[in-house]
Amino acid sequence: WDLSATKIFLEAAVTEVEKGNFRKTSFNKEGWMNLLQAFNEARGHNCVLVQMKNKWNRLRDYWTLYKKISGMAGIERGPDGWTIQMDSEWWKLRI
Repeated sequence: WDLSATKIFLEAAVTEVEKGNFRKTSFNKEGWMNLLQAFNEARGHNCVLVQMKNKWNRLRDYWTLYKKISGMAGIERGPDGWTIQMDSEWWKLRI
């Protein structure tokens, strides 16, 4: 999963959320199928549903961690405003 693939995945996910194919924490069956089809068409890959679900769960874990860390005092952000740029000692203490 490179940055390009992740971006395509997230854009397709947003489309499915906007269509109403999202429940409290995940997509309904139609949403997953649409997401899988959109991703495979855009990337020319043949990913399977379990890969999509694993990616979704990993991104959700990252988002939870990001929200927790970004609320801490003294956090330095990258030029994009989203990335967190702290030294390696800081990361070792928190992960």
